[in-house]
Amino acid sequence: MKKIIDWNSIEVKGNRTGSKRALCPNCSADRRKSKDPCLSVNFDKGLANCHHCQAVSFRPDEDFKPTYTPPPQDWQNYTSLSDKLVKWCSNRGIPQRTLIDFRITEESQDLPQTQSNQNCIVFNYFEGDTLVNKKCRDGRKNFTQSKDGKKLLYNINSAIGAKELYIVEGEFDVLAMAANGIDNVVSLCNGANDHDEQWVNSQRYLEDVERFIIAVDNDPKGIEVREKIAHRLGKWRCSYIEWTEKDANGSLLSGDIDNDIRNAVTFPVSG
Repeated sequence: MKKIIDWNSIEVKGNRTGSKRALCPNCSADRRKSKDPCLSVNFDKGLANCHHCQAVSFRPDEDFKPTYTPPPQDWQNYTSLSDKLVKWCSNRGIPQRTLIDFRITEESQDLPQTQSNQNCIVFNYFEGDTLVNKKCRDGRKNFTQSKDGKKLLYNINSAIGAKELYIVEGEFDVLAMAANGIDNVVSLCNGANDHDEQWVNSQRYLEDVERFIIAVDNDPKGIEVREKIAHRLGKWRCSYIEWTEKDANGSLLSGDIDNDIRNAVTFPVSG
């Protein structure tokens, strides 16, 4: 996941309005070209991204009162997970390094589907450095998430400064793409459902993306939501992937993922 820069550490000449270029607090001091203004800052949107180290920054809005209930901000930077969870993810082609990069944790949670407490992998939804939602899943694909958490595309930080963005259907597919070297990827927050709220909450991060590659599941529900997403974002700037297997994770395991990505299909546009 991308490094987060403290907004107040960004220094620019003149007033803090419009779009500016600045030195990056994360990498400029260590670069040979230390005076290169590699950080693009948009004061209107309150976003910044570095073209060298890919770090990003968010302007805190002290007057903003969230319409959602954020989970407790007690997330810890775990560097170890249980052997069982690591092996389970490894069998899905996801190495431990990717789990750490994406700040994956594990917790015991009461799952409504089983009416029992189960050990779960936890996908932590970050907006900047703020934890806005937690989605928990057991080994049998039973889910629960934070009560009244923010509906947001998973891994939304990766959209900042990206000209090209992949959209997948689940968090494991984000990890699969990242394990294959693609970090500019987000996931729908509730499977093959095109809920308005996740797009409204993610909109400001998507405005500068020039091309979307829709890489949802290759099944009837996935194909249906693919069409809805393309209609929402504009087919003229969308293409899609027809996975050899059901999804990105399946094609990672079968070894077809690179070929599937190379053969992305452009949507036909009438007129």
